[in-house]
Amino acid sequence: MKSTFNNVIPAKAGIQKIIFWSFLFLSVNATPAMAKIPNLLSHAGGDIRYTFAYWPAILIGGGAITAGIFTTKDHSIQGNFKRRHLGKADTVAKFIGQPYVLDPVALVLFGAGELAHNEKLSVTGETLLEALLFTDAMTGILKLGFDRTRPNGGSYSFPSGHASSTFAVATVLETLYGLKAGIPAYAAASFISITRVDMNAHFVSDVVFGAALGSAIGWGVAHFHKLKNPNLFIVPTVAEGKGLSIVGMF
Repeated sequence: MKSTFNNVIPAKAGIQKIIFWSFLFLSVNATPAMAKIPNLLSHAGGDIRYTFAYWPAILIGGGAITAGIFTTKDHSIQGNFKRRHLGKADTVAKFIGQPYVLDPVALVLFGAGELAHNEKLSVTGETLLEALLFTDAMTGILKLGFDRTRPNGGSYSFPSGHASSTFAVATVLETLYGLKAGIPAYAAASFISITRVDMNAHFVSDVVFGAALGSAIGWGVAHFHKLKNPNLFIVPTVAEGKGLSIVGMF
């Protein structure tokens, strides 16, 4: 019993150190970013406009229709997930997709870019943070509005917050950096979304609409920032009479 107690104390102390240093790193990096919060708020109009006034609005509509179709089959599909198939991977994915993980990471990237005077990193973190906050707000409103019961009996099933947040991140990265960042990001988002069904925490329709919502917001926010920063990200444009051209300022 004594040896067990002695083993627990160092482990607990180690966890406390990790938390302390993580909090310190977050605080130092986030301070410059926090000073620019008014800028984030001023971007809200552009983020909303590019999400709901362009093709992402069609994506949201398509996601709603597809989710509606799956709603009629949700319970029969969920019957295949009475036991978990992915084991501990579900728990890891659940943690990674939480707002208290994704949002601070975006804030740290934003702050690190400001500290290092790395404009590209700063804009990337800023874009991710705005997309995530926008997604969190929209997802929360819809959850309260629909108040759908989860497969496991819990509340606020529709839409899946893990799907909306991770697909928002994936779409921001794909829009800013192309497929080299988009493919692994979408693969991770898809896997995390699947684990939510495997854990019996969401129906397929919750995940489908969450993915569509997050993708639409991610594209809208990223496209808005991409157009505001043509010196940082290559912007495809149509050259009159010459087809597709690439514009970049270096």
